[in-house]
Amino acid sequence: MKKKQFNDFESVRAFVRTLKLKNQLMWNKYCKSGQKPIDIPANPQVVYKNNFMSWGDFLGTRNISTHKKKYRIFVDARKFVNSLGIKSRRDWNLYCKSGQKPDDIPSYPNQVYKNKGWISMGDWLGSGTVHVRFRKYWPYITAKNYVNKLNLKSAKYWKEYCKSGKKPLFIPSAPDKKYIGYGWTNWGDFLGTNVMATNQRKYLEFADARKIVHSMRLKSGREWKKFTKDPKFPKNIPLAPDQHYKNKGWISMGDWLGSGTIQPQLRDYWPYITAKNYVNKLNLRSNSSWRKFAKSGQKPEYIPANPNTVYKNNGWVNMGEWLGTGSIDPRIISKNYGPFLESREEARLLAKKYKIKNWEDWIKAHRQGKIPKHLPANPWHVYSKTKRKKDGEKTV
Repeated sequence: MKKKQFNDFESVRAFVRTLKLKNQLMWNKYCKSGQKPIDIPANPQVVYKNNFMSWGDFLGTRNISTHKKKYRIFVDARKFVNSLGIKSRRDWNLYCKSGQKPDDIPSYPNQVYKNKGWISMGDWLGSGTVHVRFRKYWPYITAKNYVNKLNLKSAKYWKEYCKSGKKPLFIPSAPDKKYIGYGWTNWGDFLGTNVMATNQRKYLEFADARKIVHSMRLKSGREWKKFTKDPKFPKNIPLAPDQHYKNKGWISMGDWLGSGTIQPQLRDYWPYITAKNYVNKLNLRSNSSWRKFAKSGQKPEYIPANPNTVYKNNGWVNMGEWLGTGSIDPRIISKNYGPFLESREEARLLAKKYKIKNWEDWIKAHRQGKIPKHLPANPWHVYSKTKRKKDGEKTV
């Protein structure tokens, strides 16, 4: 295969410099674009290896590879940079991109001067800033005494103070981590507020705390919660006594407050028959009347508001027996009624006998005892459409 003939190095370099390409990447894109003349090689560093100095020289940018550049010695470079008054890494990066930086000062001094004098960016800039890993902080007692004078009320205000830029570099932003094992106890001690985290507080023994709470004469859990938000609330009494005194004497909120109120699940209720006999004398006629009575404040504490739950498997039958009305929920006793067709025929005969014209007359007759108990007072509930079909009712 015939070897390609290229122009001489000087002519090629002169032509390439007119293209004003900035780097080798742009040169590679140019070669792939199809615009490059065939008498100019794509790999001049190989073809002209005896003349090729650098891409900066070939392209005309004068840029030199970092590893080939000659920089000032570290001491002189740092002295120059210190004189610029640059305060941060961000400002340093902006300066490097500004075009004002001398070529013999590296943009990445940490790489160029590694093991040749490099300490930190703070040392390089002369700002005094030291990387967290290299900082030497004040002893805990010194830092605490300084912070105590700032009158910061909580860790939240401490974080805001740290972000303000006013914090000395020799006090850590996270003292609760940095001073662990070196004097740290809690934020109250560090800030000087003497406020302790809940799990670090020392509370009174249960009996002593309860005695104090009894003297407050609070009547309910709601009043207790309101009092816990009062600035005068004792610091040696827990906000959540049921948790702190669990297995240490805690019984109930009524016992804690001295109000005598007992939680429903802890009460000793009357036996079912005793409670039922009491309720039967109240002449309540319905479930809604019972609920209203239970909320009125007149109900004895030893009778439950939800007897169907408390007395389940302990005597409970239904609300009719509980109230003494004899009424039974149709959903419970519907299984005891006869088939729809037979019951309907009997009902029609009774309607003729007692001249019953509508449902109001039917209910009245039922209450007067004229209607046998095996016929429902409310057949429209007992005999649903589905049940009537099962009993053989024909639909037109």
